[in-house]
Order: sequence, then C-alpha cells, then structure tokens
Amino acid sequence: MKNLSILSITTLLACCMLFVVCKSESHLENPYKNKTEKELESLSNEKYSKIIAFASPKACGDATEWEIIELQTVC
Repeated sequence: MKNLSILSITTLLACCMLFVVCKSESHLENPYKNKTEKELESLSNEKYSKIIAFASPKACGDATEWEIIELQTVC
C-alpha cells in the first residue's frame, strides 16, 4: 500500500512538472517572425557565404602551421 501511495504521488508530481514545462516554453518564439522575405533572403545568403568560406579547402604547405590532434574512438 505504501508503494502505491509513493507511486501515485510521483506520477502526479511528474504530470504537474510536465504541464509547467510545456507552458513555460512560450519564451521560445520565432525571432524571424516579423522579418520580410527579402530580409530573410539576405540573412540566408550571408550565412551561406560564411559556411562556404569556412568549409573551403586551404593549402597546407607550411609545416609550421600544422597541428597534431588526438583522434578519439569509443569502442
């Protein structure tokens, strides 16, 4: 009987926490909601250019700029 009481209290507490957490997500509104399509396109192009510049290959001829890093594996 004691286990049933603890289980029911725990379940009730979990349900209450779930409703509180779900309602508190109202602060996660879309920051781009009030932007025009033209502004969004401009932001998109800017981000795309930064991604391409970051991912572009670079010549690695100067050995003084090389780094040795550890490769980690999880087995």
